[in-house]
Amino acid sequence: MYVKSLRRFGAISIYLFLIFVYSPASFSGNEKGINDVRLLIEQIEAGDMYDIPPDELTNKIDHAKRVLDAHLDSHQMDVKALILTVRLGIIEALVNPTVISKGQQPRDSEELFSSLHLNIDRALKLQPNSAEANYWKARLYGIRPATINEADRLVKKPIDLNKAIQFSRIAVQLDPENIAYREALAIYLIDGLQSKEALEVMNANGNEHHPISVLLKDIDAFPLPAGTIFSKEDSASFGEMQMMRGRITDFPQLRVQVFVVPMDTPEIEEFYKQMWAGFKFLRQGNAGPFAQFMRYEESNLIPASNMSQLVEWAGNKNGLLLTLQEVQEATRQQRKETPAGHPLPPSLGENFGVMFYVNHRRIE
Repeated sequence: MYVKSLRRFGAISIYLFLIFVYSPASFSGNEKGINDVRLLIEQIEAGDMYDIPPDELTNKIDHAKRVLDAHLDSHQMDVKALILTVRLGIIEALVNPTVISKGQQPRDSEELFSSLHLNIDRALKLQPNSAEANYWKARLYGIRPATINEADRLVKKPIDLNKAIQFSRIAVQLDPENIAYREALAIYLIDGLQSKEALEVMNANGNEHHPISVLLKDIDAFPLPAGTIFSKEDSASFGEMQMMRGRITDFPQLRVQVFVVPMDTPEIEEFYKQMWAGFKFLRQGNAGPFAQFMRYEESNLIPASNMSQLVEWAGNKNGLLLTLQEVQEATRQQRKETPAGHPLPPSLGENFGVMFYVNHRRIE
């Protein structure tokens, strides 16, 4: 059927963007070892070390951990160093993710990062009004390790999304001018399907033209037929695949949406013709999904009129790509849930469409 699943994203993980957007103030003091650790962390977070061999990167991380541990043995109240341990620990989890074999239960997520929580909790006890410490506490809760869901599926989800939102809110309240804190809170809110509040968070400080704001508005403005079902699970998996293939480079949870539309292809096409008179789904050959690429012209979307134009416009990547996969005479399993496990309502008929929305808007 179809494949299961900030502008500074790297290739290690689709959520590494939350690391890239923030580098704290320079470390106080003249301890060369600690400054070297901070520099290493900043280089990795900025994506400047992806070309070095994995073993070498792992050795650098291990050495940095030893330096930090030795420093904290004699400087237990050093809040900056405590925060560095958390940043380094998150990097390590992304560089060397836990591999889970079929039938194997993942480690408890809280236990996996317990030592990092102890360090950030100590930092918060020493400086409860530290926006930076609250931000990294949120980041710990926002890590997405592999886990087993209620349907016995292997999935990636935040350790505790509610707490990630809670501590991100505090960080924003303590330092409302910090765009990184707003980005993190907005992304967590989006993950919690609270897009309206996410837009308010971004716009509250004059960031109406921020990519998160622009892409959120694009989603909100895109019309959907009545009864359409948004699949968060399929969107996440398909977004990750698009990132891995280099088809998008940032904000997969905003650029990629997967919908189950309770209509057949002609009905869906007719719905969109009401908004765009020239709209039609195009198909190359007799097999494969239907597609349409709509180019952005200022605030308007212009649909491609033929396949050659679609290919040309898609190559320029400044528009909205819609791909429609027909499902006819769906099996019981296909009517029960999507491939990524999103539940479907009993009212869904045997014929419907799975529509992939990929926003290639260029944002300067």
